[in-house]
Amino acid sequence: MGKKRKHQEDPAAIQDHNSDECGGPSSKKMKTTVPLTRDKFIFHTILGEGSYGKVMLATDKVRKESVALKIVKKSLISDPECLVEHHVLKLAHNSRFLTHCYAAFQTEHHAYFVTELACGGDLRDYINNSTIPLKDPVTFIAAEIVCGLLFLHSHNIIHRDLKPDNILLTADGYIKIADFGLALCEFDKRFSTRNYGGAPGYGAPEMIKGDFHDAGLDWFAFGVILYNMILQDSPFEGDTIEETKSNVMHHEPSYKNLADYTAVDIMSRLLCKDPSVWLGVNGKIKKLPFFSNVNLADIRTGKAPSPVITGYNMDVSMRQRIPAPSSGDLNEPIPAEEQKIFTSLSFVCPAWSTTYH
Repeated sequence: MGKKRKHQEDPAAIQDHNSDECGGPSSKKMKTTVPLTRDKFIFHTILGEGSYGKVMLATDKVRKESVALKIVKKSLISDPECLVEHHVLKLAHNSRFLTHCYAAFQTEHHAYFVTELACGGDLRDYINNSTIPLKDPVTFIAAEIVCGLLFLHSHNIIHRDLKPDNILLTADGYIKIADFGLALCEFDKRFSTRNYGGAPGYGAPEMIKGDFHDAGLDWFAFGVILYNMILQDSPFEGDTIEETKSNVMHHEPSYKNLADYTAVDIMSRLLCKDPSVWLGVNGKIKKLPFFSNVNLADIRTGKAPSPVITGYNMDVSMRQRIPAPSSGDLNEPIPAEEQKIFTSLSFVCPAWSTTYH
């Protein structure tokens, strides 16, 4: 939803990840279930906020789990294409590199997505923390992102808003790609970008020009993220958004005499201006020398331990309660024709179905 994610300063209630396919702790089958509604949650703080809505840290009262609860204004997603996020979140249980969704429900004015809580902050926090050595974890994180993107693209989904803010870290140092509010499905049809330019510095030249695009956009953004991690800088930094866009269009990134030729090799292939030769779209990215020191098969299956240390205090502590978000000025009813778009939105994953319906 194009938000700027705030520092996740209260990771207190992360649960054990020995779980079923939905990522949540298992529980014995209950004889009856109750409706999943907003009053089943205690709200603690805002984790992120944007034009579509906000993401809240919340605790489920019945299951006693802490979750991230994304609240989206229906009036802003009246186009069926904007419900791609719902489709991606339900599909995400098949990939360990995507944020998993436990349930979705709705009120007249809002759609609610209950997702797992990745409490290690986001990748931007990690990169900006100068006390954390980045050399060893970079290849591991990059390999995880590659696995996540290959999964999305294999299901004809492009993320379109990949940036460090939208790559979360779990308590044990694994990534979770998040925020699919701008994702598109069936990208083989190719889409025009005239109404969306991408995050400044991460959007590819095709996005800036408003040309048709495909999965190459995600690989270009990945190249920028890789540059962020390796050189702790931006390849296209400008003093203004327009200058940044101009640099994306015309400026060749400087690799600052980087001695690691494998890093220069992969970044230069990802950040080239010609989309017809973009790495990821053309060429087997997993076969590059950059990944020669990691076992991609073990990373993909979760067998490889993460070298990433988030440095967060995981002690469970008392947290503040805040009032449930109000509907504000959303008093006008949404037309019945637009409400039909949300007919199939509500769902509960198998683990949560033992408690809710």
